[in-house]
Amino acid sequence: RQVSLRDQLRIGLKAYTPKDKAFVNRVVDLVERGVLPRNLVDSTFLWARKNAVSRRGRNPLRPIVYFETALILRAKRLGISLD
Repeated sequence: RQVSLRDQLRIGLKAYTPKDKAFVNRVVDLVERGVLPRNLVDSTFLWARKNAVSRRGRNPLRPIVYFETALILRAKRLGISLD
């Protein structure tokens, strides 16, 4: 059974707040419309999860914190606005 992109991002990135969920919904919509490349989202997802657990001696931030910032910057390089 395959998990939907929306569920992957919400659960995997610990997107709990309404702001987090709205960002995830926007990303999913752009991927489904073919505006935002899925491989860009997937690679950013994996990077964010890795960085969220690698903060030495401190409580890790939720992966969504890393994901949102990184994806906005990476998409901007492609001329895609996520703001």
